[in-house]
Amino acid sequence: MTIEHLAGAWKLLGMELDTGWKVVGTVGWDPATGLGSDHYNGTGGNFSVPYVVEKEGQRAFLKAIDLTSAMRSTDVLEELRQITSAHSFEARILKICEGERMENRR
Repeated sequence: MTIEHLAGAWKLLGMELDTGWKVVGTVGWDPATGLGSDHYNGTGGNFSVPYVVEKEGQRAFLKAIDLTSAMRSTDVLEELRQITSAHSFEARILKICEGERMENRR
């Protein structure tokens, strides 16, 4: 099994994003197969593919939205709505945390 049949969110390893961040690692899954013992590794959802990115010596976490399951669904629009809803909820939570200065500090 390979990841070739999956959406582009699964194929970011090694790429440099327009913002200058380079995708340097995966979180909880094997990039050759897309499989792992803890596929989402506690990222809080099943609509994304987790990565580690790096820029100027800083490391961060990236969640790429995965539309693979939605595109295979019998009700594509409903699946896309659910993914969009989950993503919007998470984005609101992140804004709240940012506003309360609850970001991860090391």
